[in-house]
Amino acid sequence: MESFELEDGSRVKLYLDRVAFDGEVNVRESGVIDLSGNQAALVVVGEVVFANERAIFARLRDLPRKGIFGLQARLIYATFSESYERQVVVEPASDLGVSACALRVLSPWQRLNRRAYVRVPVEFSVRLNARDNGQTMSLLYRVKDMSNSGIGVLVQGEHALVPGMEMRLELHLSDGLLEVEATVASVRDGIVGFQFTNLRPEAERRVGRTVFHAQVARKRLLVE
Repeated sequence: MESFELEDGSRVKLYLDRVAFDGEVNVRESGVIDLSGNQAALVVVGEVVFANERAIFARLRDLPRKGIFGLQARLIYATFSESYERQVVVEPASDLGVSACALRVLSPWQRLNRRAYVRVPVEFSVRLNARDNGQTMSLLYRVKDMSNSGIGVLVQGEHALVPGMEMRLELHLSDGLLEVEATVASVRDGIVGFQFTNLRPEAERRVGRTVFHAQVARKRLLVE
């Protein structure tokens, strides 16, 4: 059991059971595997307005509001290295505006015994774009793995990539090109790790779907 307080403005994510969305949305497109290893439909909650012992109030982004009130969900708060989960019930909070909801607390925070974002093998290319000493850098590489927070890129030979470098990435996903901002997080053994920054809601959904489909494909291969 963990005891800590969410600060105002903290980013949280809400996972509702997929069965609750049958007939409401395209389950195949909305599916993800959450940090508990459960299959779910992902809802980006956005930022916490304030929290008390009984409920967490948050402003939402792109929430499929129809049919969600009264449903039990898993609320997850994740840092880059740790993640925590608690059970909540989604309720309206109209006094805070149309984009807000109240997440009534059902259980204490539990620390998830795994890294905040699980990486899975993927196969697509990425173009790295940046400016270095006034000159434009544009490099094409293969992506080794991906999570909801970033990617690992295979590099060979000499390169100018160093931790802290900010870049714009062109991800060549199966559903088309996706441009995101990222920072070089690590450089070691021919692999450069990038952490996504300032992901837009639509970009976050596409990244989540790509990770989900890669997880499903990997599990299918292991079974077969």
